[in-house]
Amino acid sequence: MKNKKTIEILSELYFPFSFYLLEDELQALQLVVDITTAAMIERTDFLEDPNVLKDDIYLYRKLYELALKRRSQISLEENCISLKEKASLYLFENLDFPLEKVALILDMTVIDLKQIISSSRTKVLHTIQSNAMQEYHAN
Repeated sequence: MKNKKTIEILSELYFPFSFYLLEDELQALQLVVDITTAAMIERTDFLEDPNVLKDDIYLYRKLYELALKRRSQISLEENCISLKEKASLYLFENLDFPLEKVALILDMTVIDLKQIISSSRTKVLHTIQSNAMQEYHAN
C-alpha cells in the first residue's frame, strides 16, 4: 500500500515533465514507474519518506537520462527543439528551478544552459511564426 501511495505522489510530481519530454502518455507513465522503482532500490531514505525526493535533482536527472534512451525507441512527431532543450525550458520556466539546479540535472555548465535556453526560445518562436505564416497563406 505504501508503494502505491509513493507512485501516486511521484506521478503527480514527475508525470508532467515526463510527458513533456516524450509526448506519449503511456511511455511517460512507464518512465515515472521506472524511476520510482529505481529510487526505491537505490535510495533507502526514499522508502521511509517519498517526500524526501519531491524537489530532488536525483529523480529529475534519472528521468531525463531515461527519457533520452526511450526517446530514440519511440517514434515522435519531429520537434523544432532537442530533448535537452525541452528539458531545460521545462525545468527553468515551468518549474522555476534556478539555473544552477537545472545545470546539475542536465549535467552541463550554467553558461551552456543559458545558451541552450536562449537558442531554444528563438527556435520555438521561429517555429510559431512560420506556422502562423503558413496558416495565413493557406487561408
